[in-house]
Amino acid sequence: MTMAKTPRGSLVPQGVRSAWTPVLDKTKSNKLFNERVDLVSHWFDLWTDKHRKAFLLAIFKKCSRKQLKFVVEYSQSGIHAFHHDFTLLLPRSLSLRIFSLLDPKSLCRCASVCWRWRYLSEEDAVWSTKCSRLGWYLPYEPQPRERAAWKNHYVGCSSNLDVSGLQGAPKPVVTSYGRGMALTKATQVAARRSKNDVTAVAKPRASDQLRLVLISSRTPGAEFLLNAVSVGIPAIIYDFDEVTLPGLLNKVQAELQGRLATSVAMVVDGLPGELDVCRHGNTSLSTFQKPEVREFWEKLSQHLTPSSGHVDLFTPLGSTEGGMDLIVQLSMLTGNQFNSPINTHCGLVDCLFGDWLIMLDTSSPIHIYFNTEKLLLWRAIATRISYVLQRIRSNLSLFLRDSEKDLLRYLSGVILYRELGEYDISKAVDNVFSRVVNAMAEFCSDKENRHDKDVVRFVARKLLHSGDEDVNIKEISQNHGKSESIIDMRATVASSILTSEEEYLNTLSIIFEEYTRPIQLSQESNRPILDETNSHLILGDITVLYKLSQELFKDLDGRVTKWSVQQNLGDVFLKFSLNFKAYINFINTYQLILETIKRCIREKPRFRSFMVRNDAKLDTKMQTLPELLLAPIRRVDEYLHLLNSLYQHTRPDHSDRDYLKQAVNKLKALKLYISNIEISLSREQLLRGVQSKVSGCPKLVEANRFVIIESIVSRCVPKGKGKVKKDLQQLEHTDDFALILFNDALLIADTFETYVPFQPATERHFEFRVCIPMAALKVVPLDDTVTLSNAFWVRGGKEDYLCFGDSREEKVEFVEAAQGAKRAYVKPE
Repeated sequence: MTMAKTPRGSLVPQGVRSAWTPVLDKTKSNKLFNERVDLVSHWFDLWTDKHRKAFLLAIFKKCSRKQLKFVVEYSQSGIHAFHHDFTLLLPRSLSLRIFSLLDPKSLCRCASVCWRWRYLSEEDAVWSTKCSRLGWYLPYEPQPRERAAWKNHYVGCSSNLDVSGLQGAPKPVVTSYGRGMALTKATQVAARRSKNDVTAVAKPRASDQLRLVLISSRTPGAEFLLNAVSVGIPAIIYDFDEVTLPGLLNKVQAELQGRLATSVAMVVDGLPGELDVCRHGNTSLSTFQKPEVREFWEKLSQHLTPSSGHVDLFTPLGSTEGGMDLIVQLSMLTGNQFNSPINTHCGLVDCLFGDWLIMLDTSSPIHIYFNTEKLLLWRAIATRISYVLQRIRSNLSLFLRDSEKDLLRYLSGVILYRELGEYDISKAVDNVFSRVVNAMAEFCSDKENRHDKDVVRFVARKLLHSGDEDVNIKEISQNHGKSESIIDMRATVASSILTSEEEYLNTLSIIFEEYTRPIQLSQESNRPILDETNSHLILGDITVLYKLSQELFKDLDGRVTKWSVQQNLGDVFLKFSLNFKAYINFINTYQLILETIKRCIREKPRFRSFMVRNDAKLDTKMQTLPELLLAPIRRVDEYLHLLNSLYQHTRPDHSDRDYLKQAVNKLKALKLYISNIEISLSREQLLRGVQSKVSGCPKLVEANRFVIIESIVSRCVPKGKGKVKKDLQQLEHTDDFALILFNDALLIADTFETYVPFQPATERHFEFRVCIPMAALKVVPLDDTVTLSNAFWVRGGKEDYLCFGDSREEKVEFVEAAQGAKRAYVKPE
């Protein structure tokens, strides 16, 4: 260690006083001090927040009172309080958005702050949303310079509230004031008409035995089911993804034309205990209190006869506790009767052919609305004709316009039914019936069997020996001789679970025996059909699911064979739910599996010939490999429906009820995961379709973007100069537009038609025109006048577009979708 001499002449080790060593030279002392400050500051920058706080605490402990006072004064002087008016700093749209989030009482207080705050707090943009949520609409259109029209309307309606019951919502009340003067005579007449119906529709007239059928496009084989509707019953098939609840009401109103229907049948799908009426119109116990949902059912009930009107829901809503509660809530809200299937069959197709809550004339409601022969044919092939119907629609679309969608769907069902010919399922039913009659005749002629006195078991044995696999001998022998009141419904559902699991296991065994095993054997030889990487990608996950299904069937068979009243099945499925990761892996790679199959068929001749030999033959039940791979995805729905039925028929004090509830919740989570992936894939496919058909279009495929609605409209411009007014006399049609609404933008494309050579058909072409971001988009509907019909403004771009729809329904549907997307849009930061 070297020694250094201090100013006093003493020798000290160098570095002992390295933190701060005072010197006599003031310049050198300041320089040394600044170097030490820079060094500590550098260390301070490198420390974490925790270390910085510890360092400051240590420094404060060494400071005197005077030094701490200096720190406090400095900190207070460094924090400046800004008392600025945010309405002067923020854009006007943001200020209005802030005011719109306040309740009416707070808005009135804000109006007393200053003149500017009063001006903003009384804007129509602030009060119109509050009125719309309660169903209070202006009976006239405010003038451009009119102030506080919606606020005055809110005050007038709230002062005349009519509340009926605790569950009821305030009825819309139309006042006759505004603009500081009385309304004109025509406006007062319109206001009186709209007291019972905000849309000012004339009161419907009663009609004898008029029925209506609503069919969602999400229903398997919806076009074919439309063709099965009985003659004389009007039917509406609507697009599940595009239609909104107000748009569906407009379709019903246009179809009934002011008449009252005796009953309405709704063929919709959904999770157990829910009604998926449309994409953004789910009805369940959790969404029942939403204003738009309650308004839909209330207005739908207005189209039914007051005394005997009822709604038949063609979905297994009555098979679950939540569904029964929802039916009770709907009945209390509307005052009409609701009916639904209560049987335990899985899936929308099979559930309709069982028992209902209310049986009319000892027959199922399906015979009231549908032709039995066509309905049985739809039941047999519903899950396999969706692709065929899509091909038929694409071919017919060359000859029909977009405004003729209903006719297009009806023709698709008619063509498919005629192409199938007399695929008479009744022949197979007659065959079984004839064998039953022969067996009964043999029983009566055989004297030895008469002593048995059990004709059911005898006939069942005869049918079993004759090769009828649809007869469940075990279930017949258990339930024979028992009345319906004492039959153990849990045993019936448990038997259905075991039978369906066996069928599912047989489907997976077909994949294993016909595809997996031959490919594995070929890999052991010198001529492999497919390499190990691709074969593992295609068939690896399905093999794991096959083994899991074998274990589940073994456990279920042991429980059902030794069935008793106290037997449990929920713990078996709860154990099975621990392996849901295998299903998630299969679902995540499902699209990649299909792409790999397509690529290998194109690139590998041996695999292509192997698929040609194996696909669509008797050993594979006339199905291809991609069709067989759909079995695990469909099985999740079956698990959910069957376990819900078992939960419904389990007593509250049963030990299996908690297990079943946990298993059902996990299956719902898995089903929701599958639905989200399916929706994302369909949205991406739809985006790619728009990208390919619109020439010159920018890139559309982005994360979290999807198509909401697509509409073809006409564009008109006024002849001469000036703004368009209600009394405008002349409009000139310029061209046609395609309005494609996304969740974050509106794409406008020019559209024109060209004739197909040698055919009486046209093809529609699209050319990109402009894209308006959602933040700037504004869709303003216009009231119908003598010269303006189904018109609305599209604003937000470099120019405004005056558009006309083909019908009022199309206009309302697009305007509602655009305004809903505008409300749901969140501007990215």
